[in-house]
Amino acid sequence: QVSLLVDKEKQRLLLYTFTQNGPQLKQILPCTTGSNHFDKFKKGDNSTPEGVYFIKRSIEGAALKRLGGDYGNMVFVLSYPNIFDRLLGKDGYGIWLHGSNQGLKPWLPQATHGCVVMNNADLLEIAHTIYPGKTPLIITKKVIWVTPEEIEKWDKEIHSFLYKWKTSWGN
Repeated sequence: QVSLLVDKEKQRLLLYTFTQNGPQLKQILPCTTGSNHFDKFKKGDNSTPEGVYFIKRSIEGAALKRLGGDYGNMVFVLSYPNIFDRLLGKDGYGIWLHGSNQGLKPWLPQATHGCVVMNNADLLEIAHTIYPGKTPLIITKKVIWVTPEEIEKWDKEIHSFLYKWKTSWGN
């Protein structure tokens, strides 16, 4: 199982695999996102949505050529808008993970209409790990890294708070 994580602030895609020891970071690849740095809310706002999306299907070969435009060698169609987006009144369509025949240079910095764009070679390198309907693509404004010790500390604090609340409620 593979998960993809897009960090909009750093303009990179992180590929994680899952093992018995938990998630393992396997690759960090450059990408670019929408020219509007905010979360996507409506069609035409040039924003890349933030949330958890799934790869619905791929488009390549003759079908890709019929689309025209610079989508590189492959397109992965995302499940935007998902149910949570629709509940928030977000709209739009055509948000894809795709390559570029010209590399990232014409797309930098953050110049897409909302898609996540990668170099063709990088996208083709990871394409074999992507399974429609199963591979999540998580897009976030900024990835915040925490240590296992910080997670353990927060876990203890939350459990302590809940125990105190339960005891207080019981009294």
